[in-house]
Amino acid sequence: MTDDTPPLQSSSELRNAIFKADGEHDSPNPEAPEAQNSDMLESASPEPISGQTGGASFRAVKPEYYGMAKLLAKIVILNIFLNMVTVRFYRFWGKISIRNYIWSHLHFWGEGFEYRGTGKELFFGFLIALLALVPVLIGFSVLSVAIPNPTVNSVLGLFQGLLFLFLFHFAVYRAR
Repeated sequence: MTDDTPPLQSSSELRNAIFKADGEHDSPNPEAPEAQNSDMLESASPEPISGQTGGASFRAVKPEYYGMAKLLAKIVILNIFLNMVTVRFYRFWGKISIRNYIWSHLHFWGEGFEYRGTGKELFFGFLIALLALVPVLIGFSVLSVAIPNPTVNSVLGLFQGLLFLFLFHFAVYRAR
């Protein structure tokens, strides 16, 4: 079987040709609503068009999002309320509920995604990062008080700032 579609010449033609032939634009789930944010979810993953041998003959594949904005808004509002009640302690579990909703409503090549992280894992990552940052900051503070020399204090302050910058990125990574 050959495809008589001419090879695509530019990225805009490639973008416009996404799933145009043979009803490939139909969703794997006919009951699912149309993708709401398809412009943001387009993928640059090319799929070769069958029967053509040119390097420019590709058809892009895009992920499809079947989530509803109203349901996501309800989750976000509930998370805001629970964060206020628990003094931001709930933020780890709130992140998980949003990630679960988004990932479970995202499909690529007809396959759904699944987010398997837990709030407990995020919370323990935060505690590990906190345990790495706090002793270092306390140690530098004690050293700067114990050594009254302004030159030594400025060198310690610079070293503390650089170390904090490095450990802060570690903490952000662990809290994900």
